[in-house]
Amino acid sequence: MWAALTIDVQDAIFTEPPTRGSASIRHELATANVATLRFENLTAENAPAVAALLDRGLAASLLVQAAGQDTTNRLENFRRMCKELAQAEIERPVSVVCLCGTAVVAAILITPPKPSDDNATSTTTEWSASNRLYGCLAHALDAHGGLGRRATANLPELSLTTVDVAFRGSLVDSKGVQQSLYQRMIAAAEVEVAKHWEGIFSLSNEVSAARHVQDKWTVVVRLPFSEFPPELIVDKTIYGAVNVCVHKLDRP
Repeated sequence: MWAALTIDVQDAIFTEPPTRGSASIRHELATANVATLRFENLTAENAPAVAALLDRGLAASLLVQAAGQDTTNRLENFRRMCKELAQAEIERPVSVVCLCGTAVVAAILITPPKPSDDNATSTTTEWSASNRLYGCLAHALDAHGGLGRRATANLPELSLTTVDVAFRGSLVDSKGVQQSLYQRMIAAAEVEVAKHWEGIFSLSNEVSAARHVQDKWTVVVRLPFSEFPPELIVDKTIYGAVNVCVHKLDRP
């Protein structure tokens, strides 16, 4: 059973999840200037429609590919959905969030493109990075026999000293490569998480997953079903894995 969202996540409420994909979400966004989409009353019957939307960005995951799933055009479809959402007459970032009880099980941040930006480039770049974060961590956990789940029990508070992700712009790193502030904050989160997850994965070839929702950073992991308590599994349609929130961080 997927529970309703907690009170601190506000604005638009979907008492019934969309069933027509990005078109229905875009319609709702276009008729209400919302900052957050809330999904309530998600059950085993209607959760797959939302799960399908939230999970498309995981198509390039090594875990998904290893399971033999057909990923043809799946990532491109997800990018197109994000582009449509970003063009849906909204002026503020939109978070698509799902919770199981009080734990975030899926969170997507849609940032509307600036008027001067090329829509396809701005959305594709950001969501390609998001897909990489989820995919690499899923592979890391699977490759280490689920050690990530046991290690998270002692995960300490993480301190991020970067700028607010809401401030859009770009910076040039020491190698002269231009990076968005969003990318810099994700990079900072990766470094901090790596300090406490030493031995589980290496930053050289695996990446942590961090997501900014409202005023919180949420570190999210994906676990194979074999490493997840059966009584807590909420939906088995998500390609053999489930999202679990392991830690929440106050925004710096």
